[in-house]
Amino acid sequence: MHCDGCNGNVFSRISTHDNYESGFQLQGSSSDNRILNLDSHGNRDPRKNGESADGPAVKEGSGSGNVVRGARLWNNVDDGFDAWKFASPILIENTISYGNGYNRWNFPDFAGDGNGFKMGGGSPAPAVGHALRNSIAFRNAAHGVTDNGNPGKLALTRDTTWANAGTGFDADTSGAAATLTANLSVADARAAAVGARF
Repeated sequence: MHCDGCNGNVFSRISTHDNYESGFQLQGSSSDNRILNLDSHGNRDPRKNGESADGPAVKEGSGSGNVVRGARLWNNVDDGFDAWKFASPILIENTISYGNGYNRWNFPDFAGDGNGFKMGGGSPAPAVGHALRNSIAFRNAAHGVTDNGNPGKLALTRDTTWANAGTGFDADTSGAAATLTANLSVADARAAAVGARF
């Protein structure tokens, strides 16, 4: 499902799976959209060897008031959730992301990233204060949660990461700008990377 320049919508109880790109993509000038109780899984990208197919992606645009709530994101070839180059804050809450970034399709030259929650990115990455709260990332091929080069004021609150192959909470670019509150990392390869805090 793809929505470019969408405003004031409620996308509720949608299942997106086995797509050749992200299961749900919101981009462009898009504001005040709510993505509720989305199931997005098994999305793959053979044209790019797994580089681009996420669960939901809110990326390559801007607009206030966008919310992802109650989503279940699993076994996607790239990331569970992706906010690449989205220049306005997004709220993600009560969401589970697991098993992303593994080459289940035997793509040659595999390029899937494998983060549970990718909270920004770009060249250069816009500084954006995305928020993630009451969410879980586990058994992803890379990080549970990553700022992905976003230097903005991320707010990570009451989230749990477990058994991710990379870092549970990777906020080494956002560093002192980020606020991490009451989060838990268990059995990740590394619990947290927070960069310069002072």
